[in-house]
Amino acid sequence: MRDSMLHQMLQLTDVSLACRRDFLGFSARDIELLAHLRSWAEQVADPMITEFYDFQFQHPDTFQFFQNYAQQRGMTLQQLRKGLESASARYARCSPRRFRQQFKQVSR
Repeated sequence: MRDSMLHQMLQLTDVSLACRRDFLGFSARDIELLAHLRSWAEQVADPMITEFYDFQFQHPDTFQFFQNYAQQRGMTLQQLRKGLESASARYARCSPRRFRQQFKQVSR
């Protein structure tokens, strides 16, 4: 899936990103600290992504969303999760500048 299509599918807007940060309990200070830990995060991205989706798939509401989404697209949950983890890994390794450029393109 192309990155711009993923942005559209995930409805990445300032409001939706704020909701996601709130859902995960991220404060502005947390985001600031994460910026300082970027090189470390790149090294541990794959296990972090796996743990993140473990959490998402264990939560009843998000599990139901993923199940419905996969079913509507004729795919298994395993296929969906593999795609989500792959996209997340690409974003984890994407420079902040490149991410902002892609986000601005999609937001137009």
